[in-house]
Amino acid sequence: MVLGFNVLFFYFLAFFLLVGGALAVTLKSIFQSLLSFAVFLLSLAGIFLLLQAEVIGLIQILVYVGGIVALIIFTLMLIPRVEEGGNRGWLYSLPALAFLILFLSIFKSAKLTPIFRSETVSFFTLSRVLLSDFMFPLELIGVIIVASFITAYAISRREKS
Repeated sequence: MVLGFNVLFFYFLAFFLLVGGALAVTLKSIFQSLLSFAVFLLSLAGIFLLLQAEVIGLIQILVYVGGIVALIIFTLMLIPRVEEGGNRGWLYSLPALAFLILFLSIFKSAKLTPIFRSETVSFFTLSRVLLSDFMFPLELIGVIIVASFITAYAISRREKS
């Protein structure tokens, strides 16, 4: 059985997708974990490009790998290493649990209908939909990112004083 180039490339990308995701959640070093997450995102973008979803693949590379991962790396470089005593791991899981409950409640009430009816999607159509129908989630993501940077700055300031 002879496999085509696309199938072999898909398996190659899927391998790096799985390895990058597994390493991102299992590595002890947060910087190495973030680099593994970048490998995961690049592999996912490659799969999108392979599936001829060029717009989503390019947005994945530009926004997530080029923007979000780079900002998190710079944030990690600005924050001094925090050594904490005691076992407060349960305290850090409370926001994650609250987010999971919120996500599941929104997902349960959401209508899962396709947004686009045509086979090709242009940047104009995608930006029009993002800035009209999905304006609130887009702004909410921006607020969450700004709040995380303010928190990181506050933590780094508290450690210096």
